[in-house]
Amino acid sequence: MSLALGGPVGTAAGADQSPPAVGRKTADPGGDKPQQDQSDRVLSPDQVLPKGWQKSADRAVTVTGDGSGLHVLAADSDQAYQWRTVATVSEPAFATDLWIGNACVTGSGKRAVVVYAPRSFTNRPELLEHGAFAAVVDLTTGKVTKLAHTVTLAYFNPGCGTGETAVLTQVGDDRTDRTRLLTVDTVTATVTRKQTESVQVTSAVPAGDGVVGAAAGRLIRFDRNNHATQLTTTSGPAFDLRVDGAGGVNFLDRKGDRARARRVADGRTSTLAQGPVGSLGLAAGTSGRVFLTGTPTSTASLPATVHRLKASARATVSSTGALAIDQAVSKSLRSHVSNPLAATAWNTAAPLQLKTHVTATGKKLAFTVGASGAGSRKAGGAVSPALTASASTASARAATAGDPNSTVDNDRTCSQPRNDPNQQAYQPTPNQVEWAVDMAVRGNLTSAYVRQGGWRSAAGLGTVDPQGMFPLPGLVGTDGGRIPAQVLLGVLAQESNLWQAEGGALPGQTSSTLASTNGFYGHPSDPATPEDHWLIDWSKTDCGYGIGQQTDGMKTGEVDELPAAQQKAIALDYTSNIAVAARTLSTKWNELHDTAITPGGIRLNTDDPAAPENWFAALWDYNSGLNYYVPANPSANWGLGWLNNPSNPLYPPDRHAFLDGNTYADAGHPQDWPYEEKVLGWGAWPIDTGRAYADDGTANNSNTAGYSPAWWDSDTDRSTVKPDLDTFCDPLVNDCDPADPPRCEIDHLGETCDPPHWYHATQTTWKVYCPTSCGHEYLTYKTLRTELGNGNNGAGTMCDNSDLGFTVVDDVAGSVPAFTDGCGKSGWTNSGTLSFHFNADSANHYEAKGDLHQIGGGFGDHFWYAHARDDSHGAFAGLTDPDTDPGNASGAMAVTGTWKLTTQRTSWTRVLVHLPNTGSGSQQAVYTIHLGDGTTHNRIINAVSHKNQWVSLGIYHFTSGSDFQGVTLSNYTPEGQADNDVAWDAVGFQWLPAKPRHIVAALGDSYSSGEGAGSYDESSNQEHGTVDWNACRRSSNAWPRKLVLPGTSASLALLSDNYSPSAELGFVACSGAHTWQVDGTVDTSYWQNGGIAQGDGEFREIPQVDSGVLTKDTTLVTLTIGGNNYGAFVNAVTDCANLTDCSGSAFLDKYEALIDQTKEDIGATLQVIAQRAPKAKIVLVGYPEILSRTVKCTGSWYIDGDEAADLATLANYMDDAQKAKVDDLHASGLDVGYVNPVSAFVGHGGCDSDEWINKIVLGPNGDGDFHAGDPNGVCISASGVGQTCLSREAFHPNNAGTTGYEHVVENALPGLGYTGG
Repeated sequence: MSLALGGPVGTAAGADQSPPAVGRKTADPGGDKPQQDQSDRVLSPDQVLPKGWQKSADRAVTVTGDGSGLHVLAADSDQAYQWRTVATVSEPAFATDLWIGNACVTGSGKRAVVVYAPRSFTNRPELLEHGAFAAVVDLTTGKVTKLAHTVTLAYFNPGCGTGETAVLTQVGDDRTDRTRLLTVDTVTATVTRKQTESVQVTSAVPAGDGVVGAAAGRLIRFDRNNHATQLTTTSGPAFDLRVDGAGGVNFLDRKGDRARARRVADGRTSTLAQGPVGSLGLAAGTSGRVFLTGTPTSTASLPATVHRLKASARATVSSTGALAIDQAVSKSLRSHVSNPLAATAWNTAAPLQLKTHVTATGKKLAFTVGASGAGSRKAGGAVSPALTASASTASARAATAGDPNSTVDNDRTCSQPRNDPNQQAYQPTPNQVEWAVDMAVRGNLTSAYVRQGGWRSAAGLGTVDPQGMFPLPGLVGTDGGRIPAQVLLGVLAQESNLWQAEGGALPGQTSSTLASTNGFYGHPSDPATPEDHWLIDWSKTDCGYGIGQQTDGMKTGEVDELPAAQQKAIALDYTSNIAVAARTLSTKWNELHDTAITPGGIRLNTDDPAAPENWFAALWDYNSGLNYYVPANPSANWGLGWLNNPSNPLYPPDRHAFLDGNTYADAGHPQDWPYEEKVLGWGAWPIDTGRAYADDGTANNSNTAGYSPAWWDSDTDRSTVKPDLDTFCDPLVNDCDPADPPRCEIDHLGETCDPPHWYHATQTTWKVYCPTSCGHEYLTYKTLRTELGNGNNGAGTMCDNSDLGFTVVDDVAGSVPAFTDGCGKSGWTNSGTLSFHFNADSANHYEAKGDLHQIGGGFGDHFWYAHARDDSHGAFAGLTDPDTDPGNASGAMAVTGTWKLTTQRTSWTRVLVHLPNTGSGSQQAVYTIHLGDGTTHNRIINAVSHKNQWVSLGIYHFTSGSDFQGVTLSNYTPEGQADNDVAWDAVGFQWLPAKPRHIVAALGDSYSSGEGAGSYDESSNQEHGTVDWNACRRSSNAWPRKLVLPGTSASLALLSDNYSPSAELGFVACSGAHTWQVDGTVDTSYWQNGGIAQGDGEFREIPQVDSGVLTKDTTLVTLTIGGNNYGAFVNAVTDCANLTDCSGSAFLDKYEALIDQTKEDIGATLQVIAQRAPKAKIVLVGYPEILSRTVKCTGSWYIDGDEAADLATLANYMDDAQKAKVDDLHASGLDVGYVNPVSAFVGHGGCDSDEWINKIVLGPNGDGDFHAGDPNGVCISASGVGQTCLSREAFHPNNAGTTGYEHVVENALPGLGYTGG
């Protein structure tokens, strides 16, 4: 049973701190008042919100991302702005650290259109321009409809109008200024019109039956026939286009350092307001409202459809303007940005934090919103139709087939493999990265300072000499100048977040080299064929590797392919990768100073390489390249491409410097800045790695900044690291004058339009006094020194080599060496093999290999992991019952691993799996045990693991025969949403002399799980308010674990935990469970049905009887069950806890009727258990009276003596009903017995002097407990004591109580005839 109450219970006038007399209604003290910033709603709406908030139709909507997806959040005024996650959109095929995107809301406020993509898309021009996904979200129902088109990832996309249509934009590339505009009917969630314009259009919005957009100095209307009409001229590209209810088009433009809010209507253009750039904003509301925000220095008379609003210029505004959202970020943004985990924690939804203010009063309100509910994740996590491959295209791209059983892509075109256990990349600590950069920029990153041996020898690298292999060239035009350390660190932060290995590796561990999934597998992004996006196309790989994402020379067969030894060093060794990144960046500088390539050169400011600002052009070149000058055709266009030009209207014209003022929220929408601005931002404001290490590699609690920042003489100088918007716009250089843009756009001059905008001025200056206004490098490691110590995250975190005497089958061959410091493979022998199976797609490629990863950790310093998936996410296995082999999982994204013993045996055997401390996150991992004679058994476990540990799958009789003996595990799980992981580490076999006397299964609800007794297993006490919430709260102090069974002298826990040959315990009881969550007769798991609260009692786990814990060999089953059915006991306690008196016949009649109904449910559950465990003794245990009948005390809430007596009457009625049902079943032949604990607990209820039952307990006590804002949590209030949440532990046995239960059951077992198997 679990106390999961349905609502608050009122407020008392005062709190009596002394034990009151029996029968007197009093308030019990609560805890500290929760802070507003920890709540998901306004706690005091009458004091904070404007009058009439209860009847207001105002709705606030915003989006924010993390590794699990882009969350669409909404809050309504009439609900005190209680924030909810309406939907979470993502694509299961992509492993990313952060989902980013934008949204707009339709004129009715009922729907949102969302554009979203992985963060890494911002580093690839083609993906930034036309690779993002789009969806329509119903803000009422949460329904997500994904569109079969990819679009531009830019601040202005999508655009909504005053009705229910929206416009999606897909711009062309540097050489093609065509723009594709898609008109979306959001009611039907369909694209109703597609039009292509021969012009780069930005900020497009629907207006009437056409589209209005900005095109380099003009505001243009495009009608259904693609006719273009100029509405007005603008000073530079217009942005923040908002159509109002009167048909006016409101927009911002800028002239020099001044911005203007303007409106065009009926052929006339008027200025509404003016102010400095960045001080003005326009926001759209419902019913045609437009809001002027920011701090204008002058404002004209506004039309009736435009309203002045006290909100910051970049705030998101609610539908009627009552609430402004200043910031929305995931609580885990810093760690997600700093650690691109491909598994473990990166894709776990985290709480979301919002900063808002009430526009009428200026009152600031902060909120914390529980991460997305399961329904929102499931709806938004289905594969986009833009990723659904067509059979015809797939067959056209067929290539040489890969190997269905090898983890390596042996048909790849990138030189260095993924998932080769003999070839693993080391993940350095942030200290090691900064050391290597400080050494590299001075040309001293050589073998004399790099430590040899260790993981480098294991990887077969030999002697590593980074800058002997990749010498640092001198900088042209300088006298010994070099790269500032923070410029190179900024590149590494932007390219990889300082990650050399795939992100599942902790610093100090190894994994496959970090390779962009899209780049390694050549996933196409051609907008003409977006349906092919996830297909493998080896001809389109870009082969970026490691911390600097080095691509040059890394592709097999290309003209400038590097020697194999250099390719391997770049992929595996971070020092070599940094050396080649430094060489590449220096080469880019030289390229811009080589008059044979760039006549006259391209120089910035003073051209002193010591200033970070002066690397702006080289960084531009580093990302998108240089269009070379052709001496044979000197009049041809050449220069730096248009995409990364700061004047490109893809980026907000009023943006501030990236991360300026350490505004880390900027990292959540990096698409708003060109590449080089982001790099310099990282140099000025370092990445937060979320981890800190000493120089010897030991993890500690010091500063988590990834490196030291560059420094400036003033904050203003630091902020102007970003040049002015028009710095690289010159009519004489690149035909780019913000005041008078070229006519090529408006006149539809076609594909020749963009190249004239390539930039190649010989001198560009935005910091005239660079020696004093430019930035300065800071060298942390000024003295040349040997490489710093390898990462060590603490004892037990790096690897495990304890075989505990088991026969072990490891996940890699014994010949694979240990890579991690301090890890080994001694003392045990690998007694079998692990083999994998992948399924080919229609092009004969193996897509699932891209979702498989390796880590140098776990048992023997190696394990594998992949995303857990169900049939809607690319994997399927037929799980019909525990004794039917599902075989290899099917589907293009399915991965199946099989451990096989080399030598068969006939023996009773305990089968165990080793779970690593990272990379194992599924709550329904499906293991199939093969016994050798053709029989199998499926054991489904909660495999969430935060430590290296062996976990038993049970005890089985192995028989030598025609089938193999071993275990199979696939990444198919019934709850797999591609948001957590399945891990393949080692398996162990403990050969037993005989069948154990006791094979026990403990099922049931909170009274069996040990709720209230503390010491909960972490995997069953986690992630409140998220889709991974688990509050089963299985306690090490639970009474089934304390049982001393016949013929034994130690507790069942002691025997089972120490792998005794005489006893085994399978413990699956779950706090909050109903009968149907034990027997699986009703599907209640919230990840399927969409409401977290609906799954209380099962959470993300499998129904208990379907877990495989019951077998034909089970000897004893224990459980308590029925107390949660129909809310009978929970609601009875709630009724009595109110200020009114609950006692009386009506109260008893009401709940006794529910108990009568529950009685039949219990009978059905016991019969299902008997079918699954036909030889077991089944022991149903009842519930005690929870409160003293004679003593009233502080802590028993408002429950007086009469009410406590009536609650006791119900407990006894329940016990009588349970016993009657057990007697009936026993008479029918079921081996079932009943144990009544009531008499043993008399004198030990809540308020008695020797309490075995908790009274009211305030929480939260553990991460799985109720917290403020949880869907099923209850918060109570009392005058003077504030408001706090009730814990699940309330009215449950404490540690003494579970001991009392233990004795009751132990004493009853002989009378029930149980002596063991």
